[in-house]
Amino acid sequence: MADPNLVYNYNLGVTEQKPAPVGTPLRVPSGWELEVEGSACNTQSVLLQWQGPTSGEAELELEKRPIDSLDFWHYKLPIEPGDYQLTVSSSGVYDETHFTVKARVYTYHISLLDEQQQPLKHAKYQARLKSGHIIDGELDEAGQVTLSSPLYESLKVNFTELDAQDWGNAQGLGNTLTKVNTAFTQQYTVAQGDTLLRIAKLHGFYHAECIYQHPSNHAFRTLRPDPNLLYPGDTLNIPAKAVKFSNLRENQNNIFARQAEHDMFRLRVEAANGDNMVGKKVVVTLGEQTFEGVVASNGLIEFAIQDHTALTGQVEIYPSLESDTPIHTFTVQVAHLDPITSLSGVQGRCNALGFECGKVDGLNGPKTRAGVRQFQQVHKLTVDAIAGPNTQAKLQQVYGS
Repeated sequence: MADPNLVYNYNLGVTEQKPAPVGTPLRVPSGWELEVEGSACNTQSVLLQWQGPTSGEAELELEKRPIDSLDFWHYKLPIEPGDYQLTVSSSGVYDETHFTVKARVYTYHISLLDEQQQPLKHAKYQARLKSGHIIDGELDEAGQVTLSSPLYESLKVNFTELDAQDWGNAQGLGNTLTKVNTAFTQQYTVAQGDTLLRIAKLHGFYHAECIYQHPSNHAFRTLRPDPNLLYPGDTLNIPAKAVKFSNLRENQNNIFARQAEHDMFRLRVEAANGDNMVGKKVVVTLGEQTFEGVVASNGLIEFAIQDHTALTGQVEIYPSLESDTPIHTFTVQVAHLDPITSLSGVQGRCNALGFECGKVDGLNGPKTRAGVRQFQQVHKLTVDAIAGPNTQAKLQQVYGS
């Protein structure tokens, strides 16, 4: 056979290990027929002989016709993809022709992008034929791969390192039914500074609900009905990835994208001397991420966190957009606040706002009472040094979360 790819295209499981090892069973299309026809005169029969992936001969009887009258013949050759030689002979006269039968295949171009529309290099995938055959592979440096399948063999793809909720077809093509794995692979104990999304991303998920809504975490959801309220020492089950296979369109570029949720960085700034901070340039560095913007009208600095591993950051505030010298520089902790309903959550917020409560330890000592009292005085609340519901609500409003 002139082109071995004609066979390999029907055997996707071995296309990446050419040549196929000795003993590998190969699927070869069969049952195809090629209709040939011709004419002859002054003879009673025609002999057809063909050689190629299939070989054989056939003698065709012709009707008796007047001398020099043409008689037409037809025959269907059983063929398979490959090169053929066909010889037709009759009464010592012969004709010869060569032809190639090519297998028709579908081609699928697959691309996977991240949430910034950049290619996801070397992402692992599984492709599944309609027959159920699975092909495992890895995208190239451009986050792409091209596959082919036999005619009438549709192809679907799954990205094995991503949960079903974390990727989708960027062109809106529907997916097959998602298979949720009810098993979990390990347990995780919540630490200070954790958010549900941070925990998810540390374990290869890009949406907090992949973990929070998993069946194995039913007891946790009952304990913590608000997914934004986690406590150090809480235990979560980390599930196996849910699987989905997305339909592919043949002979087209199928573009998929990772879809990620982000925690938000929120910081409200006020100058102790009463200076107006609105509109001042601000630069925040969190691990590998740098954000540059301006202080909003409500004193808020807000942006999506990309580096979920960073637990501390540096904030620089400049007098103007053109300035290169900051007037304020300070360090912030990311996601280190406990819920506002806990005393440690009150302590952390008061400290950040300049109402010194001392160590964030959840103990209602003299420094904590002094800080709460000062906050109540400034914001015209009942001054009793008790962080009750009204104080908590005002503190949450002023702090921003």
